[in-house]
Amino acid sequence: MSFNDTFARFGDKVIIKHRFLFLFLFMVLLVFGVLGIKQLILDNSYASMLEKDNPINVKNRYYQEYFGNSDYAFIMVEAENTTSPEVLEQIRSLCVALEDSLPFVKEVKSFTNLEFLEADEESINAGKLIEADADIPTSDSALALLRKRILGKRMYRDRMTNADLTQSGIFVTFETLGDTAYVRKGVKTPFAADIVSQDEAGNHNLEGYKMQKNPLMLITPALYQLLENHQNPSCRFCATGVPVISYNVNSVLMKEAVKSFLLTLLLVMGVLFFLYRSVREVLAPVGLIFASVIITFGTIGWLQIVVSTFALIVALLLMVISVSYSIHIINHFRKSFDHDGDRLKAVHYTYLHAGWACFLSAVTTMVGFASFVFVDMVPVRNLGITSAIGVVVVYLLAVFLLPVLLSFGKNKPVAAGADGVAKGRMLDFNLQKVPVFSIHYAKKVFAVSFVLVAAFGYLITRVQADTDFINLFGERNAFVRDANHCTENLGSLYSYEVLIELPEAGMAKTPEVLLAEDRLDSLINTFPITKFTSSVNDLIKDVNQTLHMGDTAYYCIPSDAKLLSQYLLLYEMAGGNELDKCIDLDYRQIRHSVRIRRSTTDLQQDFDRIVEFGSQIFPQGTRISIVGDMSVFLRAVSFLVRGQVVSLLFSFAGIFIVLLLVSRSLRETILIMVPNIIPVFFIGGVMGGMGITLNLQTIVAAPVIMGLAVDDTIHYVLFLKEEFRKNRNYLQANVTTFQRIGSGIVNTSLILFVGFLTFFFTPVNSLHNISLLLLVGVVVALVADLLLTPALMAHFKAFGKEENNNF
Repeated sequence: MSFNDTFARFGDKVIIKHRFLFLFLFMVLLVFGVLGIKQLILDNSYASMLEKDNPINVKNRYYQEYFGNSDYAFIMVEAENTTSPEVLEQIRSLCVALEDSLPFVKEVKSFTNLEFLEADEESINAGKLIEADADIPTSDSALALLRKRILGKRMYRDRMTNADLTQSGIFVTFETLGDTAYVRKGVKTPFAADIVSQDEAGNHNLEGYKMQKNPLMLITPALYQLLENHQNPSCRFCATGVPVISYNVNSVLMKEAVKSFLLTLLLVMGVLFFLYRSVREVLAPVGLIFASVIITFGTIGWLQIVVSTFALIVALLLMVISVSYSIHIINHFRKSFDHDGDRLKAVHYTYLHAGWACFLSAVTTMVGFASFVFVDMVPVRNLGITSAIGVVVVYLLAVFLLPVLLSFGKNKPVAAGADGVAKGRMLDFNLQKVPVFSIHYAKKVFAVSFVLVAAFGYLITRVQADTDFINLFGERNAFVRDANHCTENLGSLYSYEVLIELPEAGMAKTPEVLLAEDRLDSLINTFPITKFTSSVNDLIKDVNQTLHMGDTAYYCIPSDAKLLSQYLLLYEMAGGNELDKCIDLDYRQIRHSVRIRRSTTDLQQDFDRIVEFGSQIFPQGTRISIVGDMSVFLRAVSFLVRGQVVSLLFSFAGIFIVLLLVSRSLRETILIMVPNIIPVFFIGGVMGGMGITLNLQTIVAAPVIMGLAVDDTIHYVLFLKEEFRKNRNYLQANVTTFQRIGSGIVNTSLILFVGFLTFFFTPVNSLHNISLLLLVGVVVALVADLLLTPALMAHFKAFGKEENNNF
């Protein structure tokens, strides 16, 4: 008994016989999915790119134990004069609101509460630029003194303000966030008073609260609301930072995913109705789409697999795969139903001719997605797992549910002479000419294919990797424009930390070490990407200058150890509170913060120079580490490049092995794989030629297209082999095959094209780019199936020699 017969028997004796049971099980799965979606965890943070036990994440957590969360929000204030009384009042009012109401806030820094050192003979006073209980200065003399103080501090210039005081900054730092928090139910925009942190949960009555699995998402809505509450004609606020970016990434992607999903759904429904003119054959695939998405994401939720918001693209992939399988099943059902008018016979015919082909298609598509498991980046790997689960769900629903839905209803009378083959249809008629052309001009088809593959293969060498969220979105998004505006002027979205771990306690306050750190700081500031740095040296230099009546010649590190210790003691006695933010209590670990202009892979060279130079100038046994989001970013990029190669090789090898086991012919398998590799070259060539980077989204394009392209090839080859066994003539077998399933191949490609087209018009760069790549892949795969595959099969005698030349 053949596999086709096995599927037909299983369909008759099990699925159709117990179709009401399968409908009931489907409803159970649907409820399971709905409940599971509530458990779904989305995380777009840099830390989530790598495993928790990755050395970089381990080192980052170690750093946070001593110096806290390095993520911050930056608010740039723009006005004609940011030190005017009106603007200062607005800044102070906003800062108070941020301290009181912003979730998880640790500290808020601005002009109105900056630490300011003043000398008093042999001591210093660590006060504030404007004391909390003091009125905002209004007199010309008081305002002139304030401006002089601000511009006289080197540690404020180009960090907290620009030279003409038209821009100033508000830095907001946060407590280390847990994995969860609890939010008061019914609150539209929760503020600090409405939120219970993970650490506080044990001592709090949580009745009336709901769990929030990504607390970082709670910060930005409250921040935006507070900024809106403090809008004023005298100044403009512009916010950015990791919490702001993460929230907007989630929001924009969610909005675009829903919009594209609904638009694609409408277009798909229109195409299906155009093809079949049947409400049942439109609604059944649409129901399959919704069920597949709900059950897949519900399963992911129950399994607690953390996914990035970009994984929402899986919903679109599931839609087009679901419709693709549905078209093959409906086409076979209609051929039999139009011939016999008997629904159960039509279902039998469908299982006989589509069951095995759809199974192989599902396996190869799943292998394509599963290849992402070998990428050492958590979002990509989990995207592969999610997609593979989705393919299984789609296949099971298409094979178990769709034929069941088609089996209900009345039979219909059939006119005498019906032969089950759609005659007179222009598409079928024209498709019969395609294999005649491709087989007749086989060598020319091979030559053109080779030249194109070589050209696009060369362009692949130009592809570069990038995982910067800002570049992935583009300036058509308001939050990206805000981030770029802040970075180009005063603030900085990106930063990294140099952690200096000395071999002994107390060494961090010796002149030798601090002078070495000063040399390291000078090196870092020579890097073009560096915007500004901050460290304990800034504080010590300020103390030294302050004690020498503001003489700029003393803005340096004292070389006398006793004098240095005295300065630190004076600062602590004066009530200064900045020292512990950049040095630990044992004076053994130093934090050196670096703000940078952009996120780029060139940072790795800077990191290597920092570590190498640091190992030369600090005491023997000192460990120099680069921590923070940028260290994760660079590691992720290296994984991305290697992961693309590994995923493609695995995808190719996995699909090749599956096909080899089925066909048991090395020649046949190679001939099937050749046309399905060509779309990969075109996708890579388009990326290299158009400057589209390899990132968390575009990495999926090539393996996905390889898996999807093989689907139609499998349907074609299985029918071709069946026809060749009947007549032993490749041309006749190809003509008959295209007559029977050619329209199905074209229709599935049409659905794929329509499905991927909707993301092409999104304002999100990465989604636009992946849409373009998938569209290119679909078109190239279809052309390869129509022209190259028949030529290869006939020219190289895939199933053996011909015995009949009478066609």
